[in-house]
Amino acid sequence: MQQVYRTLLAATLMVVVPAAILPAAAQDGEEHPRWFGGGYDDVTTLAYGIPDSDYVALHFSCAAGKPVVNAYVQDEESSAAVGALMQVRLSAGGQQVAFSGKAMPNEDSGGKDLKGELPLDGTLRRILTATGTLEIVVDGHIQRYAMDGAAGPAAAMLAACDAPKPEASQ
Repeated sequence: MQQVYRTLLAATLMVVVPAAILPAAAQDGEEHPRWFGGGYDDVTTLAYGIPDSDYVALHFSCAAGKPVVNAYVQDEESSAAVGALMQVRLSAGGQQVAFSGKAMPNEDSGGKDLKGELPLDGTLRRILTATGTLEIVVDGHIQRYAMDGAAGPAAAMLAACDAPKPEASQ
């Protein structure tokens, strides 16, 4: 009788345990930051964060037909005063670009957000489509982001940026 019980228990666990683990694994994967894209009106985005949440560490956006990319960087380590001018450098794939931005408070992280405009040139294109690691330095604080998964959303954003302006916007 005890052997039948053990066999039944083992069979039940083989069916129930994978079903219980799979949703948790899928849900766990959704909670980690990753690269994703999106858009609204004629603006297309590339972001690193958690989709459908308030957490976005990096955000790049552009409007169709405009050769400028807006970059938003979150610096959770900064103690700079609101409005202080901060230097930002992005580098990947042996390329780098820099901009200055005024520190804006980020109530969610307690750090600062910075916004800059970058020309949509070959250097920025190579950075956004690079493999390996994107390194961002904000006033000496180094942040590193694996570029795994960025290629598709980055290519979609760049293609949308390269599209002609919509007729109503010209």
